Amino acid sequence: MKKSANLQKPILYLLPAILILAVVVLYPVLNALYVSFFQWDLATGNKMFFIGWQNYRETLGDVYYWSAIGRSLMFVLMVVPTELLLGTLIAILLNNDIKGRRILRVLFILPMMITPVVVTILWKIIYNNQFGILNWILSLVGISPQVWLGNPQLAMFSVALVDIWQNTPFIILLVLAGLQVIPGDVYQAAEIDGADGWQSFRFVTLPYLSGTLFLGAIFRVVDSFRVFDIIYVLTKGGPGRVTEVISLYTYKTGFSLFKFGLSASQSMLLMLLTLIVAIPLIIGLLSNISSRKGVA
Repeated sequence: MKKSANLQKPILYLLPAILILAVVVLYPVLNALYVSFFQWDLATGNKMFFIGWQNYRETLGDVYYWSAIGRSLMFVLMVVPTELLLGTLIAILLNNDIKGRRILRVLFILPMMITPVVVTILWKIIYNNQFGILNWILSLVGISPQVWLGNPQLAMFSVALVDIWQNTPFIILLVLAGLQVIPGDVYQAAEIDGADGWQSFRFVTLPYLSGTLFLGAIFRVVDSFRVFDIIYVLTKGGPGRVTEVISLYTYKTGFSLFKFGLSASQSMLLMLLTLIVAIPLIIGLLSNISSRKGVA
């Protein structure tokens, strides 16, 4: 009886959070799944007609939808590895006893504290081809001004750079936390065995950080697939469709064409695609945790 009573208290404490998650996360997902089986077109009326899998068939046959998925995959491949690499290197630097370390930590983490819309407006000013500071810096070294957001060859790169600038601090925080739990005697043992700095990083730091990096990759992959605000404010998917990722395409289907049933089916397929990409990372994280327990 005492054990059951002790178990009930934590459940009661967690109940408000569970209810909030159910309302904020679970209900919208289930509602979108329900709507995806209906034709709900506000342009022709507000009535819903059950059409089964028709929205999914239309989505899977839409070449623009698959092009948007391709651009989303390209965006993920551009930002996630870069953020993991930069975040790890900067975290290792900030973990050392260097002068001004506290100030540097604040400066590096500051971009994550700013709301995405403010960050995007700031970078839109930086990218301005007439008075932006980026073109001014390039002019100092003899490079002609670039149309960063209007050039099809530069637009996706420019958008990705904004995401990297804002979200690399998240990886820095994760890796810094991971570095704090690495036992110092492990480095001492490696040093006694004759390991240099690179060998210590490869055979000590990286194995200990592998779980942290898997976790960071999961968060960033999922977040990068649903990127919207940065691209919407910077380019609205242009020039042409060069930066029209899948989240923006789904938004336009729902709120420009007012086809909410079709938009819901697109969002469901996006969620499925995100899971397909994230599941290998989750498996890697779980295997890393189980191997650590085996070593312990």
